[in-house]
Amino acid sequence: MYTLSHEDKICKVDGDQLHYAGKKYMGSEIEYIPATMKIVHIYQENWEYRTCRKEERAYLKQVKIDSPLLQHSMASPSSIYMGLLIAYF
Repeated sequence: MYTLSHEDKICKVDGDQLHYAGKKYMGSEIEYIPATMKIVHIYQENWEYRTCRKEERAYLKQVKIDSPLLQHSMASPSSIYMGLLIAYF
């Protein structure tokens, strides 16, 4: 789960505190740890500034997530690394 730091949960315009507004499923990836393999589900938290929402300014803030190594793939860096080791060594 990607989440905001404490400093990022304060509005820079009026100092309002962010309020949790849910999470968004971003996908899954396969993670390889020697002798085990697991699927990791990735979520992105969404937060809102309630004061900004009342004043009709931009009020939603989403956590930035890392882009996948291969687009539209469940492969994580560890699983790609393991595949390359098996293929070339």
